[in-house]
Amino acid sequence: VNGRDVSGSGVALEYVSPPVVESMHPTFGPVEGGTIVHIVESGSRSGFNSGSGSDSGSSSVTFCRFGSVVVEAFQSAGNGNGISCISPGQMSAGRISVEVSVNGVHFVSTRLSFEYLEEAKLLSVEPSAGPESGDTRVYISGSNLGPRGDMLCDFGSSKLRTLARWEADG
Repeated sequence: VNGRDVSGSGVALEYVSPPVVESMHPTFGPVEGGTIVHIVESGSRSGFNSGSGSDSGSSSVTFCRFGSVVVEAFQSAGNGNGISCISPGQMSAGRISVEVSVNGVHFVSTRLSFEYLEEAKLLSVEPSAGPESGDTRVYISGSNLGPRGDMLCDFGSSKLRTLARWEADG
């Protein structure tokens, strides 16, 4: 520490550059949590992948903090220059800050936020049936449906998915 005193324990300390976050997606999800959030690191830096423990044979672990709740991050396919975290549940809707850490203790601000949304509630679906060939326009009404970017509708047990279009009343 002071250039003179040394520890004979042989413990190595690894210094790591903090990650610099470029983007995060999606930026919203339900208050129940469970949204896989992808956080992309800027450029070709390796702050996410150079966490503690690499010299001791243990794997590096990265963390995300949603407000005050810390969750462990993971590498996911298609997110090579970043990490993914599963959003924890929250008590109420609203925006919270998201931070990252390569050691679970020291967190770096991403200057990004995640918005928790109230659960969508369906009031009606018209018509309630249509031909198997499809091409039937379906109108859905309810609360907390959007608009928040792309919305998807699932049909049937096989989860046939189609892009929805937002139309306001009136």
